[in-house]
Amino acid sequence: MRKSRLASVQQHYVRAREVQGEVLCLWSPLSPTKRTYRTILEISPINFLLKAEEEQVALLERYGALLKALTFPIQIFVRNQPLDLRPYLEHIQEQADVFRLTRGREEAGKQDTALWPELASDLETLLKRLGSQHTLLTRTCYLVIPAPESFGPAPHHALWRKKQRHLREEALCFRALQELAVRVETLEQQLQSLGLLARRLHGPDLARFYQSCLTPLRVQDHSLSNEHLRVVGRLPRVRYSQASDFVSENDASETGSPEAEDGIDTGTMGTSHAFIVSPDAQDNSPASDASRTQLRRLRKRRPRHSRTYQTKRDRVKKTGTLLALPSPDVFHLADLLAPGSIQEFPDAVCIGGGINGEEEWVRGIAVTAFPREVSMNGWLAPLLLHDDVLDVVFHLHPQDNARVLRQLKNRRAGYASTRAFNRRYGRLDEPEMEVAASDVQRIMSRLASGEERLFEVSLLVVVRASDRHTLDERSERVASLLHTVFLDAVAHRTTFEHGQALRSALPECRDELSRTFPLDTSSLKTAFPFVSNALAMPGGVLLGATDSGELVLLDPWNPSLENPHCLLCGVTGSGKSTTAKLWIERALLVSGLTGERIWVIDPDAEYLRLARAMGGSVVRIAPGSPQRLNPFDLVPPGYDQDTYLKAVSHGDHLAEKIRDLRRLLNVMLADKGTTLSVRERALLDRALYETYRRVGVSPDPRTHYHQPPLLRDLSDVLKSGVCGPDECDLVLRLSQYIEGSLSGLFSGPTNIDLTSHLLVWDIREMGKEFFPIGIFLIADCIWTQAMYQANVRRALYIDEAATLIEHAEGGAFLADLSRRARKRYLRLVTMTQNPERFVENEHGAVVAANAATKILKRQDLTSVQAVANRLGLTHGEAERLRVLAPNEALALCGDRRVLLTSQISPRELALMTTNPVELAELSQHPQQALYAKAEEEMR
Repeated sequence: MRKSRLASVQQHYVRAREVQGEVLCLWSPLSPTKRTYRTILEISPINFLLKAEEEQVALLERYGALLKALTFPIQIFVRNQPLDLRPYLEHIQEQADVFRLTRGREEAGKQDTALWPELASDLETLLKRLGSQHTLLTRTCYLVIPAPESFGPAPHHALWRKKQRHLREEALCFRALQELAVRVETLEQQLQSLGLLARRLHGPDLARFYQSCLTPLRVQDHSLSNEHLRVVGRLPRVRYSQASDFVSENDASETGSPEAEDGIDTGTMGTSHAFIVSPDAQDNSPASDASRTQLRRLRKRRPRHSRTYQTKRDRVKKTGTLLALPSPDVFHLADLLAPGSIQEFPDAVCIGGGINGEEEWVRGIAVTAFPREVSMNGWLAPLLLHDDVLDVVFHLHPQDNARVLRQLKNRRAGYASTRAFNRRYGRLDEPEMEVAASDVQRIMSRLASGEERLFEVSLLVVVRASDRHTLDERSERVASLLHTVFLDAVAHRTTFEHGQALRSALPECRDELSRTFPLDTSSLKTAFPFVSNALAMPGGVLLGATDSGELVLLDPWNPSLENPHCLLCGVTGSGKSTTAKLWIERALLVSGLTGERIWVIDPDAEYLRLARAMGGSVVRIAPGSPQRLNPFDLVPPGYDQDTYLKAVSHGDHLAEKIRDLRRLLNVMLADKGTTLSVRERALLDRALYETYRRVGVSPDPRTHYHQPPLLRDLSDVLKSGVCGPDECDLVLRLSQYIEGSLSGLFSGPTNIDLTSHLLVWDIREMGKEFFPIGIFLIADCIWTQAMYQANVRRALYIDEAATLIEHAEGGAFLADLSRRARKRYLRLVTMTQNPERFVENEHGAVVAANAATKILKRQDLTSVQAVANRLGLTHGEAERLRVLAPNEALALCGDRRVLLTSQISPRELALMTTNPVELAELSQHPQQALYAKAEEEMR
């Protein structure tokens, strides 16, 4: 009686064999090359539901055109996978530890204790609480494109020699890859017309994606590394000191092998039974040469990949030494990808036997039809945006129109004969048959005219969980969701076919389940699959979460964005400043002390508590303040002379500085809404050059390290008349800054430490009249640093930026800064509570257009229309802006739009609130009341 053998996981489930660049090679037993090829595109989904109705219709029309152009099957994945935040939180805790060690609690602040470590712990607690309330997900979309199958009759046996077979396989492979490249390029162009960004998975990413489709829960802890993938397809080398060390695995287990004592791994990988050591090990000993000779002889005598063992007695000759080894096997990709075991049950599949014995349960739900009528475009979005772990898999098989027309003609003839039979015997026609006959007639006419194409569609929902109980719960939630989208009557569990369902959900473009139903392009395009409201960027800052449980992680420096700038606008009381503070605090938690340097221009002293809590510095720009800021500085403080000379070797830095000083003086000396005359600007230009000349500074960069002049020196030059008579009373207008209330600010050289990771500029006491001057001075100071220290990432937050653009030169400077800052590693965040004035201004519109990220808070009737027109918002988005809560916002980031809700911990709320009632409670009952309110908002 023969002993039964278990089926092989690699043979029945894992068909991936190699990864070659952007191509995944699969095993195909019917192909002459035994290989077939796939390319996988990662698609950036869009928020379809936030688009205007006209945009939705246009998008569906272009998607329908893409479907009609298809001549080959494709597979579409929409994957909802749990978001692994452990690396993110570990990085934040590391930065908190660095802060604790480098600064210390006593040195972090003199008035308040720095709360950096506590805020990091609060963020971790907040994310864990969010994870307990909702399943935190990451949603991705993929498109699998197959190469054409290379079948054909085999040549005559006499010609089927090794060389001819090899040449034929190479030709078939080359032709298949050529056609695959054409298919991929065509689809990329069509996806681009839809506004969808597509990225080809390459190399290790392909193998990891395949593994995540097979065992997603296992991948979170044991993902394939590059070291694992580098050994695929290579023969392991066995290193021994002498021939007597050659023992089989069984012999080693019995006698205690020296390999185990020396730490050599003698385990097995997949189905390969060989001693596994590093494939990069080199051994040139005579014993190694003898072993390789014996291995070559053994391979000649035995079939390749033989996994049987010879006994020790058979491998001993008269000399008593071992001269042969079991034939080693190369490392296969399938062995790395395959789990330890897969068990098929009638109602589920259990993937187990992995590291630490974890199990994964999988259940398939097949949808066998679409509803006859749908109420809106994107009707399948509730399923695609479901806040649970599942995969939605589409298999689209385009049909040949000629063959379909023949089938429809036969069906039409059948309906006609049935009607004739009913009339002959006086029977009434069935209503269902009449509807079906009209549908057939309509489809035939549209197929014949080329307006439609017919597809055989397979829609599969794959539910995953770590145990059977959780699997049942998730399956019930999916069943309720399918009832919402009118698919409950046509959705069926794949009982006794869950193995086929799992294989159909692998990125192989193989539909083994074959639960298909016919659809034309007009019906199929309504189920637009590339839908998401996620905005999660690697290494981004947590700003909030969407309604479907997806975190909004924003990285302004992400390469997908045109620039890192941001516009943050909202009316008074909309939560604008709280959002800005939250962004600053969490950006520092992520980047740390040595990451991004943040400057904040604070006109209302709202950021002082945050600066002290994060160990930052506060600069008070006000009458009587001992801190000085000299606008005539040419060289950033602490800048190395040789590096500076190299940076300014091209161009005239002095001329650029004088141009910026003219803009500053225009803001300081001209009336609001006006500019200096041509005569005044010409006089100032000559006087500025003379002022620098008197201190020994010339266009030669080697003179720029001389002590820079002060504003008083410019006044003395104008009084002397060496540059011409002061007929415009410029000296008189300058006197208020030299002898008046603001004289202290310009009376000496710069004495401010500009190297802090968080620097808050308090300009509250300057008064609203002088706010534009303070903003201009600080922005020019950071621009001077960024010009010649472009290797340091910086961010400038300008609150109440609308006051600067009210001055023509101030607005021009801000617009020019928004255009040039990106090249100097500087990002600009402009905030305003008068968005209608800002976006309708000539220079403000430039700043808004150059901001790739826009965070819009609640608007009122006077501002919502102006903002909607300038930023291209839909009617629904504009209406939503009017009713946003203080912790909600509409984020526009590149081509993506999401509605987010900010989640704030109690400690963060205590630091960031500006509500006078809450501030009063904080002064009377330190933080208890605010903690209670924050807890209530989080619930």
